[in-house]
Amino acid sequence: MRKSYSPFIFIFFVIALFPHCVQAGTYNGNGMGVIIEGDQASALNLATKSAYKKAVSKAMESKIPAGSKGRLAYGRKKPLLLKGKLSFVKGKRVVSQQVEGKVLRVTVAVDVDENKLQRFLGSQGFLAEQAKEAKKMSLPTVMVLVVEEMNGAQNPFPFVSNQIIVKLMEDGYDVLDQTLVQKASAHDQAVQGVLRGNPRAAQAVALQYGAGLLITGRAIGSASGMKAGGMQAYGADVVLQALQADTGRILATGQGSGSYPHINAVTGQRKAIGEAAGKAFKRLMKGMDKRMASTEETMTVTVSNVNYKQLTVLKKIMGKKFKSISKLRQRSFGGNVAKLDITLVGSPEAFVDEVALAKFGKFRLEVLSVSPQKADFVLKK
Repeated sequence: MRKSYSPFIFIFFVIALFPHCVQAGTYNGNGMGVIIEGDQASALNLATKSAYKKAVSKAMESKIPAGSKGRLAYGRKKPLLLKGKLSFVKGKRVVSQQVEGKVLRVTVAVDVDENKLQRFLGSQGFLAEQAKEAKKMSLPTVMVLVVEEMNGAQNPFPFVSNQIIVKLMEDGYDVLDQTLVQKASAHDQAVQGVLRGNPRAAQAVALQYGAGLLITGRAIGSASGMKAGGMQAYGADVVLQALQADTGRILATGQGSGSYPHINAVTGQRKAIGEAAGKAFKRLMKGMDKRMASTEETMTVTVSNVNYKQLTVLKKIMGKKFKSISKLRQRSFGGNVAKLDITLVGSPEAFVDEVALAKFGKFRLEVLSVSPQKADFVLKK
């Protein structure tokens, strides 16, 4: 005998397999109004408004951890937020009302689009801490390669990279061992590439070791023409940039200058470079923090074995079916290969999983390779 299963069991099974497909949420709020001179309608209106605000507040607070900076900022802006129209609210309804003497109590249910709620809270800056920590966790490792020059010669024992590594580790980043990087077969080519102003060679080394983030740049120290009392003035300039290792996209840049007087050329230049590196790194991380505080993530997607008609259908389906997509931009198309920039609310990994399991009419997308900010697919009929 064939077994029959309840549709509720089937629904539970689907939700368990595809948790990221569940986009809606419902939140309840309670309100009350006093019936004055028998005017129950006015009491109901007052109680419903109060219950609605509490339900919406509950929805927003469910995403912002208590005690965080975001919750404190939310507390200050909450009255203003509740006055305006909230795009993440899909609908509301009164689920119960009860009269107790002259008091009317109401419960209101609010249906919420969870993706839009996440996007809204992120745009207000309430989720900056969580977004930053989540993106840190998603980065496999960070590679640092800064070329250092003193008096026109390359310093074989640069200390700027070590200075940056220490600060990154203090900030909770997982950093590649510098000695391991220097032993890479392409390390010398990477250094020469940085000297020529081409960080792509360093990007190749970062990919070789599976790094998700590359911090590279150049530090130059030299003697100035100023002398006083046996002391020589030394100056330095440091330029840094942070790149997504898999896509090559520049996330942030930082520049700094420094100076230091000393009787010893090596000590003077090192002190000047250290001061410049501190300023450059501070500016770099300020830009990085701003990017990482966003709840949105941009990833590069390539689709091969696709004609332009199929690509058009694919983009339309993605725009409608995948709620985590907030923006989709076609960068290029040629040789049956399309390159897309997709901005997501949520995890790129969850998005790739969803695409891999989805059907696009008469075709599907098979995953060829995945890295933190890049995914390659091939279209299969």
